[in-house]
This record gives sequence, structure tokens and C-alpha cells, in this order.
Amino acid sequence: MTNNIINLGIQVIPLRFEGDKYTIIDKAIHHIQQSGFPYRVTPFETVIEGPEDALHQLIADVRKLCYTGGCLELIINMRTHSASDKNILMNDKTQKFE
Repeated sequence: MTNNIINLGIQVIPLRFEGDKYTIIDKAIHHIQQSGFPYRVTPFETVIEGPEDALHQLIADVRKLCYTGGCLELIINMRTHSASDKNILMNDKTQKFE
């Protein structure tokens, strides 16, 4: 595994949580916001940009946050875009549309 900059899309789906499920999703997004990594929130997922190892640790932290926040069961869908020889940057893919 390289430690180049990657894009990682994360979708948190609480399956068993007492109360409004968006509460735990909002906490997960807030944790990502506090990480300092560039990110974009979309209706279906949050996309984060950063070193691969650090983003995988961030996802582990989000999982723990959900459990300690009262979620008993959840699905975390992830998608990554990486390359062995270069960094993958969100702006390279989306800037022409902004």
C-alpha cells in the first residue's frame, strides 16, 4: 500500500440506533470535518481526500464514534480512488464543473 493522496467516499448507514438516525450520521460528518482533511458532503456520501493510511484510520475512528454514540449496528460503504504513482485530487476531477 502506498501513502499517496487518495479520494475515499464514505456512506454511514445506522441499522440499529435509538432515535433519529441522522443524529449519528451528523456526528460522523462532524468528525470528518474536524479531521482537517479536505472533504465534500453530498446527499449520498462524504468524499475525503488525504493519505491512504490516515483515511483508513479516520474511518476506524468514525466507526468507533458511531458505536460509542449509541449505534448498535451499522453499515459503512466505502469507495476509493487511488494510484500507485501519483496523488488523486478531488479538484482534478471536479474543478471544470464548478
